[in-house]
Amino acid sequence: MNKKIFLGLALMLLLSVTLFGEDVTIPGDTGEVISFSGELFRAGSTVNAQVSFRFAFFNTETGGTALWSEDQMVDVADSKFTVLLGSVRPINLSFDEQYWIGMTINGEVAAGRKMLDHVPYTKLINVVKNSVVSPGTIAPFGGNLARIPEGWLLCDGRSYLQEEYPDLFNIIKTNFGAGESAEEFNVPDFRGVFLRGVDGEAGRDIDAPSRTALNTGGNTGNAVGSYQVDAFEKHTHGYYDNWSTSDRDGDCNGSCHFDRNNEDHYRTTSDPVSGRTASETRPKNVYVNYIIKY
Repeated sequence: MNKKIFLGLALMLLLSVTLFGEDVTIPGDTGEVISFSGELFRAGSTVNAQVSFRFAFFNTETGGTALWSEDQMVDVADSKFTVLLGSVRPINLSFDEQYWIGMTINGEVAAGRKMLDHVPYTKLINVVKNSVVSPGTIAPFGGNLARIPEGWLLCDGRSYLQEEYPDLFNIIKTNFGAGESAEEFNVPDFRGVFLRGVDGEAGRDIDAPSRTALNTGGNTGNAVGSYQVDAFEKHTHGYYDNWSTSDRDGDCNGSCHFDRNNEDHYRTTSDPVSGRTASETRPKNVYVNYIIKY
């Protein structure tokens, strides 16, 4: 019955993009959504029914493949309806090109697509933000984890879905790791490490070819994202004392080495070197949280 009723529907869309009505942020886990309103008539008659809609965004007026879509059961009253696009599936589009909205109503494709005349406000703000701070930008952050600003992720090596952060993935790919599946990628893990510029052709990091991946599937060698363990440059220390051979049974505090002719004697000691010592070699440092723009 529904099919017979809606085959003859004449659909009139009233899409008005305004700063107060088109782009809405609602609290909770649903995040950013777009408010979309319209009127639905059946052969000129008022509609009062629950209707199955599929909403889709395209970057062409006709043909092409949907860039995003979601299904909703919509209550139509006096032919009027309002939906929140993105309340079922996140809208992971950049809104940096022209889009058209297409609809399928109770399984029947509605004739014509409606051009989105204006970029939703907060989407436009995101485009502006991204033009100033590009996705993939890494910055030291002086706040606690709970204060990380919107649009940034902690550089803790976590794995994320590529479709969840498409702009970030488009920039860093799997430089810092390939995630736990083919659909994932890792953000860098900068906890407890210092950052170093890629050597390129400078020749300052002579051990660059031996650099390893920070996470499985990440870059190695002379490339962004590769990792290098701590090390101390090879070198030697030593001093000689002129002791008599009777010192062989003397009071060397650590160990005494006598050369073949028992003339010059090389001594090492177990006494610690004076000054600050630790379990690692490091410069003076201050903790920050590293974050990455998505």
